[in-house]
Amino acid sequence: MTHDYYLDYSYFNKNIGLNDFDLKQIGRAYCNKNTLYENHYHSFLYQLTIVTDGVGVIYTNNKPVTVKKGDIYLSCPYDIHRIETDKKNLLKYDFILFIPKDKTLIEKLNNIMLSSTTAESRLIKDERINYLVSSVIRELSSFDEELSPLVVNGIFWQIAIYLIRDFEKKGNIKDSNISEREVLCFQIMDYINNELYNITNLSDLSKVFKYSYNHLSSIFKKTTSVSIIEYYNMLRLDVAKNLLEEGNLSLTQIAEKLNYSTPYSLSKAFKNHFKISPRQYKNTFNKN
Repeated sequence: MTHDYYLDYSYFNKNIGLNDFDLKQIGRAYCNKNTLYENHYHSFLYQLTIVTDGVGVIYTNNKPVTVKKGDIYLSCPYDIHRIETDKKNLLKYDFILFIPKDKTLIEKLNNIMLSSTTAESRLIKDERINYLVSSVIRELSSFDEELSPLVVNGIFWQIAIYLIRDFEKKGNIKDSNISEREVLCFQIMDYINNELYNITNLSDLSKVFKYSYNHLSSIFKKTTSVSIIEYYNMLRLDVAKNLLEEGNLSLTQIAEKLNYSTPYSLSKAFKNHFKISPRQYKNTFNKN
C-alpha cells in the first residue's frame, strides 16, 4: 500500500503527550490498482477509516461492507480487518488508530464494540468527524511541541463524542443483544491476547473454558467467521511485527518468545502474510 502521508507510533512516542488518548498511527492512504491491505489483527486499538474518494470494501472478520466517499468505518479491538479497493474507482482514505484512556469513553466504546458485530453496523456518516480528522493531520504536519498536544487532545475528544452519539442515534448500543456465544468468543480472544507468550498448544483452551476444543473452535468459527488458529496466528504475526519495529530483539528471540518452532517458521509465515521478509520489514521501518 502506498501512503501520501504517514506518521507512525514512534513519532508520537517522542513528540506528543496526549492526556486522554494514545495515538498509535495516523495517515492518508492513496490506493493503486495493486493495493491489497491484507488481513491484520487489531490488538487493543480502535481505528477510524474515513473514505475521502473512490470505492472499496472493508472486511471485519471476513464480513464485507462496501464503502464510498463520505463513509466512516469503525474497527474495534479483537477485529481481523482488511481493506480492498475498487480497481476502477480507486480508494482514498484517512485513518487514525488510537486507544482511549478515559474510563467513560472506554466503557461507551466497548459497548459499541460488543453491540455492533456486523460489518454494516460499523458504518456511519458524519462530515464533522471527516473534518476533524483532517484537522489532526494538518496540525501534526506543522507540529508545535507546546501547543499541538493540547489541540490534538481536544480534537480527539470531539471525534470520540460525535462517534458515540452517531452510534447511539443508530440504536446499535444494546447490551441485551450480546449472546452467550459472543461473550465466550470475547473471553477466548482476551485469554489468547493475555497469554500469548505462554500458549504452546491451543487445545489447552479446553481446560480453561471447560468445553472440548472442537466445541470451542466450532462456536468461534460460526461467531467470528475465522477459526481460533487463524486468530492466534494473526495475533502472533501482528505482535512479531511490533517487536520488529521496536528493534530490541533478534528474529530468533522473537520466534522463541512467540513459540515458533524455528526462526525460519516465523520468517516464512511473516512473508506469506505481509509479503515482505522480517529482515526487509525491520530495515525498511528503521529507515523511516
